[in-house]
Amino acid sequence: MKRLLRRDVLVGGATALVGCGSGRIHSGHSGGERAPGAANPGPAVIVQSGDSTARSAVVWARGAGGRLVVDVTTEDDLAFSRARRVRGPIASAATDLTAQLVLAGLPPGRALRYRAGFGEAPAPEAMTVGQTRTAPEDDRDLTFAWSGDTVGQGWGIDLARGGLGAYAAMRALRPDCFVHVGDMIYADSPLVAEVPLDDGSTWRNLVTPAKAKVAESLDDFRGNFAYAFHCPEFRAFAREVPLYAVWDDHEVWNDWWPGAIKDDPRYGERSADVLARRAWQAMHEYVPFRPAARLYRSVSWGAGAELFLVDGRSHRSPDGENREPIGGAPSAFWGEEQLAWLIRGITSSRSTWKVIACDMPLGLVLPHSYANAAGAVATQDGFGQSDGAPLGRERELATLLSACRAAGVHNLLFLTADVHYAALHRYAPERAIFKDFNPFHECVAGPLHASSFPPKATDATFGPEVLFQVVEPQASGSGPHAGRQSFGIVRVAKGTHALRVAHYAGSGALLHEATLAPAGAR
Repeated sequence: MKRLLRRDVLVGGATALVGCGSGRIHSGHSGGERAPGAANPGPAVIVQSGDSTARSAVVWARGAGGRLVVDVTTEDDLAFSRARRVRGPIASAATDLTAQLVLAGLPPGRALRYRAGFGEAPAPEAMTVGQTRTAPEDDRDLTFAWSGDTVGQGWGIDLARGGLGAYAAMRALRPDCFVHVGDMIYADSPLVAEVPLDDGSTWRNLVTPAKAKVAESLDDFRGNFAYAFHCPEFRAFAREVPLYAVWDDHEVWNDWWPGAIKDDPRYGERSADVLARRAWQAMHEYVPFRPAARLYRSVSWGAGAELFLVDGRSHRSPDGENREPIGGAPSAFWGEEQLAWLIRGITSSRSTWKVIACDMPLGLVLPHSYANAAGAVATQDGFGQSDGAPLGRERELATLLSACRAAGVHNLLFLTADVHYAALHRYAPERAIFKDFNPFHECVAGPLHASSFPPKATDATFGPEVLFQVVEPQASGSGPHAGRQSFGIVRVAKGTHALRVAHYAGSGALLHEATLAPAGAR
């Protein structure tokens, strides 16, 4: 093709020097990958890409500081002889030595190679090579992965057990991209060096200062997002598979909402708004996002599918009984502005499948309780609360589904996580109490690296039918060693647009697969 135009770490109680402050990745002098080990800081420059469109992609890097420089070329140009060089912003302490830039003017639907380094004219050997891919504009086969929930419930990186092994399993299947649907970190879930297991062995966490306590400062949140990069399997995945991401609750704390105040003695700063601003900054420093003031966005993947990434945390109302008879601010999940954007985008999309990456499942009951002056109050964190006509946050979902039906839109596919087990649900009006919608499916996956939980109760409002689910023993809480981690792979076939969804264990073993035929003209 022609030239492109357009910190201190604790492992099982032993101390190993990796860097300084907040568990940050050390940026050494060598550009090559170092051998895995407890004190493995990785390459001098760490890279990942994401938020690709048909003609652009975001490249992110962390290194020793200085100006980010990226060379981009075609997949077959191993020597970078036809590369285009792009100079980006300066990485400094103000950005935790991270920087990212948008590569524009790229060819659509192409696999590309890039290399990233820091300085005004970095030498090739001081740069790290990665791969990315632009979205197609035409009709072609698509393959993408999704899941959520990384480093939760005290399960960190045990290098002797394969680190974050689910990422290696996903990488082996070579998806075009990966959609992380929330809980990229567990800012409220500290790690300890050793976790005794039922079989008498010990899980040995790699523990950084940022992961030894709940996250409160900006550096704490930065250290949480940096943590996964200590794992060679994760770094290899990040170099090769473009990322699209949203957040959920554990990027701040469990079940947070705007305006919430944390009643937890571990926290000195108890305002969700203050902590969310710090988490937002750290996430945007460590995740390849294109510049924007909001997290919800969409990208067309050509004739086969369009991806809608939604924000289920920033605009929601406080958790309550979730039984308000009308929608709006008192029972918001997405909020009016985001909901209107989502309806416009889906009803105007020309792609066969409208894929919505949502942080929480739609038809499961997710109760919790808080104590207040009046005693214990049962509240709901998700859409559902019980069977019956749409109430509370269900009103937003009913509005979306009714608008799609009125516009003749079919083939909605929700990708979710959060509940820590794998499932496939079909929603159909003949099974539902609310009937003004066309049938659609929801694919649930996860956790990638956290405890697994038993299945949740379903809410019949929208008629969910469980086509598949992984049944966890009722004594929940098993970690990655138990083999119940999961992710999903979706494949959309060129021409027919038949969609095949497969659930995999974190080991890479196939758990279930099903083919969904597209319905209707849209």
